[in-house]
Amino acid sequence: MRKLNLVAKQKPKRLSLATIILSILLIIFLIFTPFKLLPLLQLDIVKDEIDSRRERTFSGVITLWQIDAFEGGTGSRNAWLNQRIAAFERKYNGVFIVVKTLSKTQAELLLASKDLKLYPDIISFGSGIKGIDPSLFLKPDKSLMLPLRPDAAASSGGYCVPWCMGSYAIMADSALLNKAMAGSKTLYSVLGTMGGIKYSSKGEKTIFSLGIPQKNVQCPSAALAAEFLENSKSILAGQYALRSQTGDTSEMLFDAYNYSYTLNAILCTQRDIYRLKTAENNNKARESTVIPLSNYTDLVQYIGMLSCNDSPKIKVMQEFISSLLQVSTQEQLSEIGLFPTIIAAQPVYDDPRIKAQFDAISNKKIIRSGF
Repeated sequence: MRKLNLVAKQKPKRLSLATIILSILLIIFLIFTPFKLLPLLQLDIVKDEIDSRRERTFSGVITLWQIDAFEGGTGSRNAWLNQRIAAFERKYNGVFIVVKTLSKTQAELLLASKDLKLYPDIISFGSGIKGIDPSLFLKPDKSLMLPLRPDAAASSGGYCVPWCMGSYAIMADSALLNKAMAGSKTLYSVLGTMGGIKYSSKGEKTIFSLGIPQKNVQCPSAALAAEFLENSKSILAGQYALRSQTGDTSEMLFDAYNYSYTLNAILCTQRDIYRLKTAENNNKARESTVIPLSNYTDLVQYIGMLSCNDSPKIKVMQEFISSLLQVSTQEQLSEIGLFPTIIAAQPVYDDPRIKAQFDAISNKKIIRSGF
């Protein structure tokens, strides 16, 4: 009984101050540590996800050469492209596409250097440029070819994508052409007959029937030959039939036709129709008839991706090219007087002569190879 009383009277052990402090610190650690560790843990997870996405997506600069190899339309293809690029960049955060416009000569010099460091990521070009070779390009996805005109797709060889085009026409003095074609004569038979010597008080003036530009153009003689299904020289063999001098640009020939009247007709593109329209607005235009040539064109602008091992970058470049082939985008080519290369697009042109050119080449196989 005495022993039990002794046990009952024992006092509990008192905790030391150090033990109390350690216990409090442990409690504080357990309470607040998750709030500190969780964000750090989440940060690691987010960083891993960001790194993973960076491996799957592209951000950076894509360079694009715009090479104006042919005349056609109005305004700047560079400016038109930059407007579409701005819309594309808004959808692709961190992607910047820089356009550099080069002349045919500038592009050929850079391509001849064979210095890949000078080359862009994408080239927009026309046919006839030295140094443009299919081996430069990555083949685009086949889906990009599906909306194209069949002749446009075939002309690319599968290495690039045609994104806009132009066509040829004959612009002639209306009164002289009507007079020459009287009696059911054809354009073919009279095209070389409207030239000669004109005498006046100021002396004599040599006038040629037709002018064909020879500088900074594609193959305009072929346009005539294909249109008439014969060698064009056979209809232009007369003394005053043809002016085709080395160095003649389309602008020089338009001036000779519309202002100095030393030509009675010219082989033209949409660009010359816009020149005529400007002259009309200034009451300085010659009364003219425009006849589309609908059996041939080599006035096509292609776009292609240069060889690259960066899969995310390739994906972005293909999506950009695809954006140029959307129906709404192709229809906006009317803003610069060019024609779409996809079947579904139906742009609206404010000049009936441009619309007539577009209608004349629609649903026809007339485009020649771009290489």
